[in-house]
Amino acid sequence: EPVAEEPVAEEPVAEEPAPAEAPVEEAPPAPVEEPPVLPPPAVEPVEEATTTVPKVKKASPDSHAILLFTSVPASAVIEGNQTFIRQTFAGRKIPFVELDGMDPAKKDERNALFGISSLRGKYPQVFVFLNGETSFIGDFDTINQLNDCDTLPPDILAANPQIETLSTVFAPFLVDE
Repeated sequence: EPVAEEPVAEEPVAEEPAPAEAPVEEAPPAPVEEPPVLPPPAVEPVEEATTTVPKVKKASPDSHAILLFTSVPASAVIEGNQTFIRQTFAGRKIPFVELDGMDPAKKDERNALFGISSLRGKYPQVFVFLNGETSFIGDFDTINQLNDCDTLPPDILAANPQIETLSTVFAPFLVDE
């Protein structure tokens, strides 16, 4: 059998009085005009990239990766992620320095890096100091993904040059054996 809906009593809505102001004459509505059709901008669209590392062939002698880590990881996962990045960089011979985000003496440097990445309090993070400029590369997930992409077959990478790998992002640091 059909269920009867309970009637909802509508309460009268009292309008709040407007504050006492000088009366305002309302102007008639302006006619709606179609916006002009503009030619496309003269700049070329920028492709979305996962990193902001400038494309250079060789790093200056003082260039290096920066691992922002914590000496007081909140979990074994964070500790493992930090170890993975250390081992990956050491194995690939990518020069890097470590900055402990928990070191009070490094607070200003840490905050500067947080400002670049916009990821406050997240560890680990990777940056590069390349030819005088510091750029954010990513967090553990980004480094892990870049490392995984290095294992893609060469024909897939050749057909998809937009795919970034650890080798392409850190190319200025890699030493040809």
